[in-house]
Amino acid sequence: MSVKAVVMMVAMVAVACVTHGAVVVAGGSMEPTLGIGDVCVYRRSSSVRPGQVVVFEREPDGGLVVHRAMTVGLRGEVRTKGDANDAADRELLAPDRVRGPVVIALPVGRVTRR
Repeated sequence: MSVKAVVMMVAMVAVACVTHGAVVVAGGSMEPTLGIGDVCVYRRSSSVRPGQVVVFEREPDGGLVVHRAMTVGLRGEVRTKGDANDAADRELLAPDRVRGPVVIALPVGRVTRR
């Protein structure tokens, strides 16, 4: 591999780290869409649409959660729900708690559990 190719790859990874993030699914609330151990790559943005799978910060510890956006209010507040849950999440999320929409999900957990 040439030096130019390596420099290009490093630059692409650096940009991706700024514009995107990744989270590992830790629970079963999004099954069957996402399983435990799956990896979700998300675009850093507080702008989401209903129906998108999103990553947000849980209070009070700041842990990351992956659920589906059910509604988005006029001020950007988001109501979420895990696909496997019977009811929507009680808490309405302020836009600053939304990390962004999932752009790709890698079924790592399902592959490694077999």
